[in-house]
Amino acid sequence: MRRAAVVVLPEQQAPEPSGPGDAESAVQLELAGLSAAAEQPAVAAAAVAMARLLDHPRVSSPKPSAARQLTRILDELRKASARDRRGGLRAVREMTGPNNAS
Repeated sequence: MRRAAVVVLPEQQAPEPSGPGDAESAVQLELAGLSAAAEQPAVAAAAVAMARLLDHPRVSSPKPSAARQLTRILDELRKASARDRRGGLRAVREMTGPNNAS
């Protein structure tokens, strides 16, 4: 079975996005609260790129895949950030523990 070709006339094309869309804005907001995003800038940039794909009006076919990849990337950054927070609390406990009293 052959698929019919779809021709899009220039006046029917969706306009190019002029700024961050909803997904990109949400990802940037979430990345701002994750310490691992600063430590892993390439991973954070990948998250923003995936969000741009989700926002782009002319990109349709890879959106479910991009959404899964974006979720995986954000999960990775959340886990790394959580490890950093636990490590930071441990350092504070060590500095303020009974052996370090002044």
